[in-house]
Amino acid sequence: MKRKRVKNVVPFFDRCCAKRASGEQCTRRKKEGDEYCG
Repeated sequence: MKRKRVKNVVPFFDRCCAKRASGEQCTRRKKEGDEYCG
């Protein structure tokens, strides 16, 4: 059986500040010394 991917929850203060195309908050972790994940 294939192993299910572990969903990792990024804490609020560590989260990227961007808005996704769908309008909700980006859930990726922000880069070191940056507001955004990209």
